[in-house]
Amino acid sequence: MLNNTTRLCLAVLPLLISTNSRAETNVDKNAGKLHHQRGVQQRIIGGEPVNVGDYTYMTSLQRDGSHFCGASFIGEKWVLTAAHCVDGQSGSGNGLEVLIGANDLSDNSSGKRIAVKRIYVHPNYNTPVDTNNDITLLELESEVDAPAINILSKELADEITSGTMLTVTGWGNTLTDGQNFPDKLMFVQVPLVSNEVCNLPASYDGGITDAMICAGNQAGGKDSCQGDSGGPLVYKHNDEYLQIGVVSFGDGCAQPDKYGVYAAAFNFHDWINSVTKGVNIENTVSFGAIEEGAETEKSISISNNGATEAKLSDFVLSGTGSSQITLDSSACLTIAAKSQCSLKLTYKASSSLGDEVKITINTDSQISPLLSSKISAKFLKVADESIVNATDGSDIQWFNDEDSPWILQSSDIKVGDNAIQAAAIGDNESSQLMAKVSGPAKLLFHSKASTEQGYDFFDVFLDDERIFYVSGQNELFEGRFIEIPEGEHRITFVYLKDSEQSAGNDTVYLDGFERLVKSEPVVVTPVVTPTVEKVKAKSSGGGSFGYLLSGFTMLFLLRRAIAKKN
Repeated sequence: MLNNTTRLCLAVLPLLISTNSRAETNVDKNAGKLHHQRGVQQRIIGGEPVNVGDYTYMTSLQRDGSHFCGASFIGEKWVLTAAHCVDGQSGSGNGLEVLIGANDLSDNSSGKRIAVKRIYVHPNYNTPVDTNNDITLLELESEVDAPAINILSKELADEITSGTMLTVTGWGNTLTDGQNFPDKLMFVQVPLVSNEVCNLPASYDGGITDAMICAGNQAGGKDSCQGDSGGPLVYKHNDEYLQIGVVSFGDGCAQPDKYGVYAAAFNFHDWINSVTKGVNIENTVSFGAIEEGAETEKSISISNNGATEAKLSDFVLSGTGSSQITLDSSACLTIAAKSQCSLKLTYKASSSLGDEVKITINTDSQISPLLSSKISAKFLKVADESIVNATDGSDIQWFNDEDSPWILQSSDIKVGDNAIQAAAIGDNESSQLMAKVSGPAKLLFHSKASTEQGYDFFDVFLDDERIFYVSGQNELFEGRFIEIPEGEHRITFVYLKDSEQSAGNDTVYLDGFERLVKSEPVVVTPVVTPTVEKVKAKSSGGGSFGYLLSGFTMLFLLRRAIAKKN
């Protein structure tokens, strides 16, 4: 019997997403076999090409025309994939597209391409353990006339025994050493493995939950891998393919005793129905980095995917610091069928928000009677005098991360007696620093990174726009400048760590700031932004960084969707 202790560990994703997932690394900004695996592409191992016309529900999740994760079309305007493929970030589509029913990704006439409108991540993704509930729904811009796959019922799932052959499809890497991502869809058959066996010490040692199932051979040899993450694992019943799982993660690809792990799709019928037929709210919303004394607004989208009008009431903000937030719910008291509204939030930042700040809303929908969204912000306090002096800059207002502040140091400097460096942070954390500068002007500064190449990043934003990023190690400080338009602007410096491991000094140093009027010439050291090429494979769970700007988050996702598997 397929019981609650079975979990599938086959995932191949791109670096658009998380590090231990099975995704592709053919995108230079973001990506993840937990069959995510960090920095390594995953593939269908030991498989064969799919005949044209077979598995036409198969879907490619893409950004800028590049495949980074698999997915499945489940009908109307809905696609199912893995949460780690979008780094656990609900919200707008952020430029993502899907290609439904394609066999050959190099054939422009193959499949139907459509933009993603909204992303719905399971609210308990990564809870209570990493990569649990690794499932996400993608709402498309419009309905699609294409063959869809149905999800296996829980009743039928309970009748399936260990050893039953299942099929997984994908466009993941086909080489154990090196990279060869096929344009043509591949498939492989693997036997179902009980959760008891998958939880043995030689395999995942108790790490498989009821929300997961496993498949593969004990001797290895056949598996999904990087680039396959988010794709469907299917069971053939009465000549119909039914989806039983979603490629999630694994310890390496096709290794002995390291079965592929999948999200158990049949366990999520209630959640899928609540999204596709009920009222929904983004499960997380972030104000991003905000300095002390500032005021900022954020809109939360609420969608009614039901067939009748929905009424909303009892909009309640709760949690430490929530009194600084006001809301305007006037546009969301009623929502027509198949439409949406925007709830406006305003945060007057006098202090940080607690970890449990949220908004709850009652609805008259029987499918989704209670909505909840977690609210966060990265609060930056006025920097102390030592930080101001160490930057060597004038006419600049400084704000420092309250939780993980940049600190004074004298070991690595460019000018003067001291400089600053990012806080000593843990995995999936960031340290941020903000400068408020008036333009028109140029902001000159020098930076030196000592981070894990391809996984830990130093990013710089001008207002909401990401200017550049650096990853890896520099022996010397590099000079850079930012063009500041007229008016007051915010430059935010972010050191961001991924979910595991470190390299170098695991930090970033800043020194030699100077605000120059635009007419003054400035000479800086040329900067070459590193590319993520040779990435290592190592297993680990991916995390999400809700406090970062949504555009940057999706870029970061593409980096991490590169796959996290050993």
